[in-house]
Amino acid sequence: MATRGEVTVFARRSEIDPLLLGAAESAKRYASLAFSEGTRRVYASAWKAFDDFCTEQGLQSLPASGTTLSLWLALLADMGMSPRTLHVRGAAVRAMHVSTRNPDGKPYDSPTDTAEVKLVLKGIRRESARMGQTPEQADPVTADLLRTVAGGIGRGSTMGIRDAAIVLLGFASAMRRGEIAAMRVEHVIPTDKGLLIRIPLSKGDQEGEGQAVAVPMARDPGLCPVRALREWLQILRKENMLEGRVFREITTADRILPDSEGLTPESIGRIVRKRADAVGLEGRITAHSLRAGFATSALLKGAPIPKVRDHLRHTDVATTMRYFRDLERFLDHPGEGLL
Repeated sequence: MATRGEVTVFARRSEIDPLLLGAAESAKRYASLAFSEGTRRVYASAWKAFDDFCTEQGLQSLPASGTTLSLWLALLADMGMSPRTLHVRGAAVRAMHVSTRNPDGKPYDSPTDTAEVKLVLKGIRRESARMGQTPEQADPVTADLLRTVAGGIGRGSTMGIRDAAIVLLGFASAMRRGEIAAMRVEHVIPTDKGLLIRIPLSKGDQEGEGQAVAVPMARDPGLCPVRALREWLQILRKENMLEGRVFREITTADRILPDSEGLTPESIGRIVRKRADAVGLEGRITAHSLRAGFATSALLKGAPIPKVRDHLRHTDVATTMRYFRDLERFLDHPGEGLL
């Protein structure tokens, strides 16, 4: 977030007990950890865009009025921004306001709570629905499509071995792109049936209680995520990279970047799209396509919904059922075989 948005719990006055000053710094640090790294990046970008808009128009961004925020959101909607993205933009503005203290030591009132902004957003959603616009969803890369994508990855190079591991693991583990990017070598635990991957923190586990994902061996060696990941880890061991991020940047000379801190979630998405494009796979392919493809394939195969939910680590089975609702319309269809 912008510098002006750092949480200030206490004014820095000499008469304040040093213990309280220390607590103030801790409170500011803890507040900065309330959101994931990815959310902080998105919010920072959105806030900068709002702040720039206000500066250009001679308006006040902090605190902002409901009218100011409404004007910005309406302008973005007219430019074609989806209601879902506008919701994120508004959330960023709200986060800045509630995390910043005014001179009295109280958080600023958020313009997102005003009736004006709520009405504008409601109208934007209704207009979007009337125009037939629906939120863009990632097309699932099902098991059949995965064979095509994985088959198109040449594994004679370091980059090919890495990318094959990312694609196959992304499908079999149904992990989110941020979780794949954050994987560390020490999080991968070999078992006699495959691999167990520890996830210290994720979107569905913001409090950091920890989760684990089981990745079994596949019958087809060319599609086995366990073999693919082991092959990549073997390369890391040869480079004496025995700890740190699993997936790292690779140079144009096909060498692992020595000082790489690891791929970002966005990089994981670009790799998936690149490999899908290489085999002519059509549709909106993102890193989430692998997770959605696993859910779709497992449900079509008849896997128990609770087991699929547990593997996806959904807190609500209704979220898992979203992958199934469109599919079940074709099951036992009364028109099947009529023509």
